[in-house]
Amino acid sequence: MLADLLQAIEREADGQVAALRAEAEADVARIEQEAARARADRRDAASRHVIDELQARADLEVATAERTARTRVLAARAAMIDRLRTRVRDRLPDLLDDTTGRALVTAALAGATAAAATLRCAPILVELARSHAPPSVRVEPADELVGAILDRPGMRIDATLDTLLDREWPALAALALSGGAR
Repeated sequence: MLADLLQAIEREADGQVAALRAEAEADVARIEQEAARARADRRDAASRHVIDELQARADLEVATAERTARTRVLAARAAMIDRLRTRVRDRLPDLLDDTTGRALVTAALAGATAAAATLRCAPILVELARSHAPPSVRVEPADELVGAILDRPGMRIDATLDTLLDREWPALAALALSGGAR
């Protein structure tokens, strides 16, 4: 009987040991799964962080490259517009025909009064200006002018193609940059 009782206790102890072993193995498997999941989550989070950081750097570099490219394009356009303006200004004397000259002299003389004044104009406009100027206006040739300028005390009327070009240049430059009127 004592032997039977010892065997029963041993069997019960073996069963408890087997149950504890099975429970421990289950805990080990669960802990390993949780650890693997935690490692994977940390690895994914670290990967996302690295990817986000690299994307931010790439976005910054792309934005910098785009800004640099825009700056270069704008500088090239500005240089082109400057060259165009120089060419237009160089051609202004060729545009001074009778009709244009008459309009510029008339515009300058619009400010003439009985007060003494001086009208400086392109040499080809001197005769026209003298024939239209009142006696109070002295007419002088000015080789550098493409048009006429009336000076009197307290007032100046600049009716030159250079001044007209300067006044209209912003709109003309915008038109040139947009491809012109089509």
